[in-house]
Amino acid sequence: MSGKYFDDWTESEKFSTPTITITETDVVIFAAMSGGCNAVVRSGCKSNIMK
Repeated sequence: MSGKYFDDWTESEKFSTPTITITETDVVIFAAMSGGCNAVVRSGCKSNIMK
């Protein structure tokens, strides 16, 4: 980014940000680390991942 403030941008200006592909492993690790292993995501969670 070029160090601009919000008000310095015009409506048609664009800029690129770094990209990342979120994989199933990323989701499972995040769920385990954040305590989000509920019924919706339980299939990918390991019960001993935090031990």
